[in-house]
Amino acid sequence: MAKAPKTSGTTTPKTEYIAEWKHYAVVSMIADLGTQFVQSKEYGDRNVRQLYVMRELPEIKHVFSEDKGKQSVVFGNTYTFSMWKKAKLRSVVENILGKPFKDDDVADDYDVADLIGRSCKLSMVHNGDYVNIFSIIDCDLNDKIVPELEFKTLFLDDFNSNTFGTLPSWLQEKIRVSPEYSERVSTTTWPVEETTDSNYPF
Repeated sequence: MAKAPKTSGTTTPKTEYIAEWKHYAVVSMIADLGTQFVQSKEYGDRNVRQLYVMRELPEIKHVFSEDKGKQSVVFGNTYTFSMWKKAKLRSVVENILGKPFKDDDVADDYDVADLIGRSCKLSMVHNGDYVNIFSIIDCDLNDKIVPELEFKTLFLDDFNSNTFGTLPSWLQEKIRVSPEYSERVSTTTWPVEETTDSNYPF
């Protein structure tokens, strides 16, 4: 019988406050990033429409800033904005919903904004300095666990400047480089909040 060699020592991830376990999570933000330039050894360099999905883990609290005290932990992922049968986003949506789509047409018609407020269980694993999602399992909404963050959605095809102004600054900058942003909203002006990142623990 062959066994994998044991590693010498252990590595504590930067996000050690997220234990390797199944954590209750609620989808709190969905943001259309527009078309982004992606470099990949597997697929090569290409332009891809992307979607950012953030979940709040309301049972896990951590002090990111002394003046704010303990805040809920959030965990976000960027996906190719596609509901093709082999797309990662489709798999994630099906896991959150707890069932596969009947066919490609049903999947293509699904409104991803419907994920907002939906609950799931994230099975987390440590990977060096970071923690990753190993699996996503659907679960019922727990009324006793109240999320702290306001639910938000942003789609460039139906742009809302007020919502955009409340997104974390790093997310705003990423969206600004997309051609969809330039085409649809470059002539739009709106007030940008100076405290954009104040409600987000990152």
